[in-house]
Amino acid sequence: AAKSNVMQTNNLFGTSPTALLTGISEFRMIDDYMFAVNASQNSQQSSTLLVSFSRGPFKPAQLPADSNGKKLFEREYYIADASEGQVFLAVNHATNSTNIYISESKGHRFSLSLERALYHNPRSGTSPSWYNRYVPFRLLDFERIAALRGVYIATQLESGLVGRRHLRTVVTFDKGGEWNYVSPPLVDVHNTPVTCFLPGCSLHLAQQWSHYNPYSRAEAIFSSQQAPGLIV
Repeated sequence: AAKSNVMQTNNLFGTSPTALLTGISEFRMIDDYMFAVNASQNSQQSSTLLVSFSRGPFKPAQLPADSNGKKLFEREYYIADASEGQVFLAVNHATNSTNIYISESKGHRFSLSLERALYHNPRSGTSPSWYNRYVPFRLLDFERIAALRGVYIATQLESGLVGRRHLRTVVTFDKGGEWNYVSPPLVDVHNTPVTCFLPGCSLHLAQQWSHYNPYSRAEAIFSSQQAPGLIV
């Protein structure tokens, strides 16, 4: 990936700017946070995410080790959300392995929130090659529900063989502290009983993946600040 420098000026470039960061492959500002990615040129070496809070110094994001105490490989990053004073960060650890992490208020230390999140990047082979033709950009099946603080909906891949894993909708009401499957209705629109019971069967809500998928073309879920509690 091409490298860039992030420059800083205090007088609208009236004088020569100073370099804030050098050798950066991605840079983004969201509210009080600034994010910069130093992508490794070595496929065997992890990339690094730098985070600045309230225009303070940049610090490397600290992610937890796995259940065996081993540090996971960090392939690429995707800022899922940076509202409500915390950061939801998706980290792609391998071609078919992406987890979502939640930070403390300054965005420097992260803890695991959701494993096996549905993430797509046409440039890094995270999805089937045919899907890249329809979605030539990155996406994460992750949605903040407007007007309801701490409520998010995501799509999770089930455990199992790659290519044979089912997609399941999960929801959190405490900003990633706990995720649960969505309970199905008791009856359908024709008042016919629905034979679907947790945990083996749950309601699936279409998000971006299903919306752009040519085999489904489903409308993605929608929420509005003016209609608290209503999801279309």
